[in-house]
Parts: sequence; C-alpha cells; structure tokens
Amino acid sequence: MSAKLSLKRNRTITLAILLVLVVMNAAWFAISLQSGASMAMILYAFILFFCWRMANYRAGVIAGLLGFGVHLYELLFDPPVDFLLLDWICFYLNLFLPLALVYFSYRAYRSQR
Repeated sequence: MSAKLSLKRNRTITLAILLVLVVMNAAWFAISLQSGASMAMILYAFILFFCWRMANYRAGVIAGLLGFGVHLYELLFDPPVDFLLLDWICFYLNLFLPLALVYFSYRAYRSQR
C-alpha cells in the first residue's frame, strides 16, 4: 500500500474514532449527567480539532493513552457500582476505543514522516 493511501486510511479511521468518542460522551452526559463524560467529550473534541485541522496525530496518541489510563484506573481501583446497562456500555467503549485511537493515530503519525 502506498504511503499516501496509508496516511489517508489511518487519518480517516482516527477521525472516525474521535468523532464516535465525542458523540458517545455527549450522549452519555445528556442521559446520565456524569461529569466525567463531559470532560472526556471536551478532551476528545479538542483532539479531533488537532487531528483534523492541524494534522497533529501525536495528540491522538496522548489522548488515547490518557483516556485508557483513566478508565482502567477507575475500573481497577474505584469500580462504579450503580451503573445502568447504558452506563456500562459507554464506560467500556471509553475504555477500549482509546486503544484503537492510539494505534491508528500512531500509524497516521508514522506515515506522515
């Protein structure tokens, strides 16, 4: 696969993951009023801007590691007990989608060079 096609594919997947994270956290905040969802929505919206307009994919790697780390810490040391099914779905999406974000952001960053 050519480098230009690889960059376009990785960039598109990175932007799609970020868009899903922004919309999902906005919906989660609107439904359950979890303050963490609003912070994640703002973080991923900024990172979406950085990746989309500035082509800064290192920001996607950093945000993905941060998002995964926060949710892993919460799961291991302070597990939520009063979550409903939708809350658990959003929580696990916030746990695993940042890993995909790290992978594709790193690939987009590497194919830029």
